[in-house]
Amino acid sequence: MFDRFSSQLQSAGIFLLVGILVLVFASQFGGPQAGGCSTDVKPALSVGPTNVTVGSFQAVLALGYNGTPAERLEAADARKHAANGIVERMLLVEEAQRLGMDVSPDDAMRAVLRADEVRVTTSVDRTDNLYGDVRQGGFRGADGAIDRDRIEGFIDSLRRTDAEFAAWQADELLAERMRDVVRSRVAVAPGEVWDAFVAETEKATFRYVRFRPSYYADQLEPTVAELDAFIASHAQQVNDEFAANRTQYEDLEEQVRARHILIKVEETADDAAKAAARARIDALLGQARAADAAGFAALARQHSEDTGSGRKGGDLGWNPRGRMVPPFDEAQFALQPGQTSAVVQSQFGFHIIRVVGRRQGDVAEVDAKRDIAERLLRAERGRAEAERAAAALLARLAGGTSIDDVAAELSPEPVEGQPARELAEDAPKVETASEVGAAEAPSYDWSAGSAVTAAMFGLANEGDLVSAPIRAGDDFVVARLDTRARATEEAFTAEVRTRLAATLLTSKQREAVATYTRALRARAEREGRVTIDPSTLAYPDLTGTSRSGG
Repeated sequence: MFDRFSSQLQSAGIFLLVGILVLVFASQFGGPQAGGCSTDVKPALSVGPTNVTVGSFQAVLALGYNGTPAERLEAADARKHAANGIVERMLLVEEAQRLGMDVSPDDAMRAVLRADEVRVTTSVDRTDNLYGDVRQGGFRGADGAIDRDRIEGFIDSLRRTDAEFAAWQADELLAERMRDVVRSRVAVAPGEVWDAFVAETEKATFRYVRFRPSYYADQLEPTVAELDAFIASHAQQVNDEFAANRTQYEDLEEQVRARHILIKVEETADDAAKAAARARIDALLGQARAADAAGFAALARQHSEDTGSGRKGGDLGWNPRGRMVPPFDEAQFALQPGQTSAVVQSQFGFHIIRVVGRRQGDVAEVDAKRDIAERLLRAERGRAEAERAAAALLARLAGGTSIDDVAAELSPEPVEGQPARELAEDAPKVETASEVGAAEAPSYDWSAGSAVTAAMFGLANEGDLVSAPIRAGDDFVVARLDTRARATEEAFTAEVRTRLAATLLTSKQREAVATYTRALRARAEREGRVTIDPSTLAYPDLTGTSRSGG
């Protein structure tokens, strides 16, 4: 490698460096913005007649994802986003050149060295923080002076020549200037600043109870007569479901449908705890064996400590061999429909098992349709029951019942000397949303929750209740406003206005650049000007072959 840098690289040295780069670049490629030409000539992608080589693509990938573990590159869709970033940069460069703008390699290198920064275009569709627009060069030594070895090592690590690197950075700066043109057209209106202040300032704290249809659906025990009646009244819906899911009822391996009652005890529990659990299950065994189907389900709801199946009357659905733990599996497949097991011990505790059905091969159409009808009927009635329960609670609260009393009813304290019963995850309970903004949901994992917040911000006074249950997705919600912080003109100071205006401007500029860039890409794709080699997006696996990226 030629000696590229003078010893000090002060101002005059930078100009000397740039001059050398220009001469080398001109002799190899014929001028700036040559489109990523390189000695590694295989194209990774192209925009119009301009190719980008595999080597240039790899350099962008390496710089854009610097420090990212190799195993995370595929999960981050790094190859696709690196390729898209290159395409977007090339399209922005085209537009900048069309407007008469230009950046020379010497200007680009001067900017790199002075700022100690290297640019790499970020795809506007990038969603995580692995990919950045600017990387610190780290070209300066402890004394603050440009270090020749660091520059050489950096460019060499990207497997680029000086000329290729300079041309790349020239294009990056030109693309950035085009973004600046787009940004310059963006403004923020005073009303937008006030709206941002309101969104930031106005917060509400409220308590609510969420009634989920699934909780009530699981508690239903429809009879055969009810299922047949549902099939008759919903014939088209049931027939369509059966036609769409027919294969789920054909050529089945042996399956059983069982209910169980579980009394939990840890395998590591002491003898006294195991004996107490065994005594509790033994006390239930006689009742379970004497009970009919409905009675067994009622015992499971009252006593089973399996929160998942307990509210369903212990119903575990249809299961093939091997799905349950061995002691349980062996016991359930030894029973015929209607039979009840002795006490069975597993790693979870003690069980009483009742088998309610067996099937194998092709399920009769009438039975398959009853299975479908059961699911649809549970969903329909679950929604109706959730709405009814929400309306009943709202009436109680409106009539003067304290929400604290409701919380105690729905989440009772454990009785001394008795094990605490776990509440089902979707059981109704009083929840608190604190300092929630108007556009936020009360729970981070509840996409429909913003409907509840909107209702709270529609209430006039603290302590007000909603006038009717709120429909939030599939759920019904009763809520009461506790506190409300409001935006005031006094708090809308000049300092606040300046800060919010700057934040809004940055956000709007970012969106404007993204919209403009996507439009360029869409137009280029309609014109058939963008081509990305599939191998560019592929990830090698451990055998040396490759998988296509997204």
